[in-house]
Amino acid sequence: MRIRHIQLEAFHLDEMKNFYINILFMELVQEREHSFMVQVGDSFITFRQGQEAPYYHFACLMDIRSFADIVSQVTKRGHTLHRGYTSMWEAEQFYFKDPDGNIVEILGTEVDHSSPSSPWIKIVEIGMPLPNIEEIKKGLGPLSNQYNEGSDTFQFYGDQEGVFVLTKLGRPWFPTNKEATLHPITIDVDADKSFCFKPPSLPYIINGSQAWSKALPVTQLRIARPTNQFDDVVRFYQEGLGLKVVAAFEGHQGYKGKVFGLPDPHYQLEFTEHENGSPCPAPTKDNLLVLYMSDRQARNAIVERLAAMGYPSVPPENPYWEKSGVTIEDPDGWRVVLMNAPGL
Repeated sequence: MRIRHIQLEAFHLDEMKNFYINILFMELVQEREHSFMVQVGDSFITFRQGQEAPYYHFACLMDIRSFADIVSQVTKRGHTLHRGYTSMWEAEQFYFKDPDGNIVEILGTEVDHSSPSSPWIKIVEIGMPLPNIEEIKKGLGPLSNQYNEGSDTFQFYGDQEGVFVLTKLGRPWFPTNKEATLHPITIDVDADKSFCFKPPSLPYIINGSQAWSKALPVTQLRIARPTNQFDDVVRFYQEGLGLKVVAAFEGHQGYKGKVFGLPDPHYQLEFTEHENGSPCPAPTKDNLLVLYMSDRQARNAIVERLAAMGYPSVPPENPYWEKSGVTIEDPDGWRVVLMNAPGL
């Protein structure tokens, strides 16, 4: 179970950014007004501004050749908690606190494939405090698990690629006496099939994605399009078509944008506009977004809704789309075809 991305909250956002970039030497790959993302080898961590100090635990694997340097950097600042060795990961082990007080664990191991520009390999652990461990395991069925031992207060779930550290809510995180508490976590992992698990009454989201292939290991697709009519285009796709916004931003180096799920974050359609305008060349009449649906009544309801908003159907350029489809132009002239057909 490879952990690709975790999203956590942060209270001292600027201090956290400085610590992870300049002390832990993780690469800054994205920064916005209220968040930043760092790369941990093949994994990523996003920290978003929160309203209170959180209390997380996670572990990252790194090249042993850089382990002592990181330990020294952290020790100078008095954040040290524990140092040892873990047979589970066959690695040197070092626990410390980051500026928010999270329990971070780094694991130094011998590797032959680390990047010359970064000592980090990947995230291998993310802690999940829970009121009932066995209940959440029912929703983790799509993920492989080789750890069957444990108790009703502490268990690992996963494999040699990565694990969820399932701990009873209120149980202290090693090596401290401070009790584990609930804070929002979104986790993206590799899986044999795509799924999204949101445990009831818990601030956790677990997204599983299957890579396209070994040669092209894509796990998420985004089609990005600039527009000079941002509000109208967003209304067309959100209110007219009924797509859901999965992400939004503004003030990002002069850009604002909204990202729609097709229908979820695995496949995305993004619209952006620059504060100085985003003039675009007119599309041809064969630039199409084709949506297949077998429910004719639902398709017709969308057509009627868009017509009432001022977007009537238009004749398709290619007659192929005419038999089972309805073609509609969005505010920029790009065309959407609503096909009453099962697709391929």
